[in-house]
Amino acid sequence: MAAKAGAAQVGVRVTVDAQGNVTAVRPSMLAISITPPAFADDFREAVEGAVRQWKFRPARVEDIEIVTGGGVAYSRVLHTETVEAEFDLAFTFTTAGKVEAGK
Repeated sequence: MAAKAGAAQVGVRVTVDAQGNVTAVRPSMLAISITPPAFADDFREAVEGAVRQWKFRPARVEDIEIVTGGGVAYSRVLHTETVEAEFDLAFTFTTAGKVEAGK
């Protein structure tokens, strides 16, 4: 993902536990620059500090059974479990002072 001219982009990989709390924030390959922009460390620290304060709806794994009868088929959830999850986020800091969230 290329950054816009004059903008700085920060990518982070976020780990969220089964309660929805952020347990880890680390660099992501989503927004890697060969020549980091000025203040790259400051932008990364700002993103990490903000994301660590966020609360998420935990990821879920569901066991589903397909039920058929009377010419109708439907899915029935047998069991649901919340689990730890990881995902990548990208933020672009623009020259106009805005922060745009990416993927």
